[in-house]
Amino acid sequence: MFFENEQISSDELPQIEHLYFESIESKYTTVAFISSFLFWLIIFAGLAAVYLLNDDTDKFKHAHWVLLGVALLAFAQIFVTMKSCKVKSFALREKDIIYRTGYLWYKEIAVPFNRVQHLEVVRGPIARMFNLASLKLFTAGGQQSDLKIPGLKPDKANRLKEVVSRKIRVDEEE
Repeated sequence: MFFENEQISSDELPQIEHLYFESIESKYTTVAFISSFLFWLIIFAGLAAVYLLNDDTDKFKHAHWVLLGVALLAFAQIFVTMKSCKVKSFALREKDIIYRTGYLWYKEIAVPFNRVQHLEVVRGPIARMFNLASLKLFTAGGQQSDLKIPGLKPDKANRLKEVVSRKIRVDEEE
């Protein structure tokens, strides 16, 4: 059996900048805000309860600084989450799907269709209130290589799922 693996010049590679990236729905920013806000509200309420229900005031005399620190951390995380929603976008190509995300830590993830094991359309309670869904792609590489594209209208998420499923079947047949 003859194996060949020729080198490719990086100048000959297709330019990803020429791809059209489709943004997620703008309503997803509200969903992300509500989700983050509720998470931090629970954390803050738990810390406040510990502070208020503790009889030993000397032990917790600086607890208000801890609560302020948590509030500032929550504000920073919510701010970054809101900004990162504007970056989230995806591009569908013949052999893969590319997803962009991040504000401080920008990421572009390409998942080849031949690595996808199965797909899910997920709608959490907050996303359902805004008529949104997420498409989850589970790959053969384990949990770290799974991909979730949030902020899609349910019909678009289902159409994308069907397109990717067809592409997976075509790859399996080849």
